[in-house]
Amino acid sequence: MSDTSYVKCLSSAVATTPRNGTLRQADLAKTLAERFGVPYMPRGDTGLEQMFQQSGVDVLIIADDPVILRHRTATTPLFFHPSMGAQRMERLRRGEPDRLLTVMGLGIGDVVVDATVGLASDALVFAHQVGPTGRVIGLEASPYLYGVLMAVREFGANAYPQATELLRQIEIHFASHVAWLKAQPADSVDAVYFDPMFRMPAEASSSMAPLRAFAIHTALSDEAVDEAKRVARRCVVIKERPGSGVFLRHGLTPDSPRRKIAYGVWRKQL
Repeated sequence: MSDTSYVKCLSSAVATTPRNGTLRQADLAKTLAERFGVPYMPRGDTGLEQMFQQSGVDVLIIADDPVILRHRTATTPLFFHPSMGAQRMERLRRGEPDRLLTVMGLGIGDVVVDATVGLASDALVFAHQVGPTGRVIGLEASPYLYGVLMAVREFGANAYPQATELLRQIEIHFASHVAWLKAQPADSVDAVYFDPMFRMPAEASSSMAPLRAFAIHTALSDEAVDEAKRVARRCVVIKERPGSGVFLRHGLTPDSPRRKIAYGVWRKQL
């Protein structure tokens, strides 16, 4: 967990074990407490509600496999999993096309920035596509989501070995995408991708629900898109509702304007 700057952004959390955790889990919880910069709290047979009451915090970082985050206000836990990314990669192995990859035109050796990486579902597919000679750069402004990804990179996730190995190939930065993009040279990556997933939720999703308590909900700014256009040498892609006005404002063309969700594409003129 190389970037420790996110630790300063964490608040109201403790690291602990699953209920009746093992000695090995207790050791991991103590390590996670150090990595996340939060206190360690023994758990024993204490239930979740009582843990929140006793600790007075909003977040429990639980030393399970993979590491789990529990938020006081959320009914479901947050942990790393490839989600739809696993199915998409399986279809790619069968030779089937992937809608987003087709829109972006990604291939072996390309460099792509996932500017809103979340739990890396799309970034895993990017890493699968560009291969070991390419680069996938993931940007995450939520210290909790960044911490979960870095914990999986360090400690693994036995349930998702292939996804874990792909995650280790992704360069993950704890950063505001605007600030990171502004620091990059012009035309330095092939593509930049944004999925502002909580600005206008399209549908209820069991896989997305746990993210809501931890994600950054700031709307995608004009400055971010302008910087992405400067940095990308090929294209910028935004996942959005076609009728939201975002595509029109930024000069993006939707790949499928009649669908509920489309990929808006801006291509750099050479």
